[in-house]
Amino acid sequence: MLRASESAHPLDQALVLEAGKQAGHWRGSTHPFYRNMVGPYGGVTAAQMLQAVMLDERRIGDPMSLTLHYAAPVADGPFQILTQIKRSNRSTQHWAIDMAQQQGDETVVVMTGMLISARRRETWSMQELAMPQVAQPETLERFHRPQAPDWVNSFDMRYVQGDMQVRGKAQDQASLDRALERFGLPEVNDSKSLLWFRDEPLRQLDFPGLASLCDIFFPRLLLRRPVWVPAGTISMTVYFHCSQQEVDAIGSDYLLGLADSSRFHRGFFDQQAYLWSRQGALIASTQQMVYYKL
Repeated sequence: MLRASESAHPLDQALVLEAGKQAGHWRGSTHPFYRNMVGPYGGVTAAQMLQAVMLDERRIGDPMSLTLHYAAPVADGPFQILTQIKRSNRSTQHWAIDMAQQQGDETVVVMTGMLISARRRETWSMQELAMPQVAQPETLERFHRPQAPDWVNSFDMRYVQGDMQVRGKAQDQASLDRALERFGLPEVNDSKSLLWFRDEPLRQLDFPGLASLCDIFFPRLLLRRPVWVPAGTISMTVYFHCSQQEVDAIGSDYLLGLADSSRFHRGFFDQQAYLWSRQGALIASTQQMVYYKL
């Protein structure tokens, strides 16, 4: 078993997986540093799913597309990850990934997904989506909320616009309306957020860490209507637009993220985000579907 020392970064501790006797069988555990209101922060769970393939000697190329379905809340504690190669050729590889946990006498799948890895080659390239021109992160105040779930303050977030101003809680429409009136919090005009972010404490970026950062954006509903309501990701896709060499070159520097939503409708909404390096290279984009209960 690969073990992380207590001095290792919390994410590296969370990414420690023990190989089983069969290829593609892994065991790991959630980490208290990334605790959320219910179970762990979903970005770290995504990183653990990706890590199971990154550690596999059968993998070819770099991650290109990762799609995960959050089938059930992940409980604090141990889990199993099973990976299977569904299709492989000289340039691409298709993986199925499942995470399961023991619940009483039953083993329950809590996450399922697909990963495509690919060998990138030198060819014509062009980036059409330019990075927004914004102030540098060092000139902005760090977003810090001592009362928030643990994972929130495990990242250094610096908002250019669209930070979170959640006040109070609501379980139904009537309590939401009362909370909005009580705190004088009108609905904002859009769900857009623009912010710099990186791991805290600092950590050299890698693909699992990048997958984690793709989930750093708060549910867009809580920006439009800044009162806490039950909400959670049910599906997330990450597209990696970068090579291993580009990820290595970023080091522990900030990334810039732009997130927004298209529609909130009958208990579900989408949200999408783009991530750039400080030098303006688009390194990842991500899409989610999120449920909300109100």
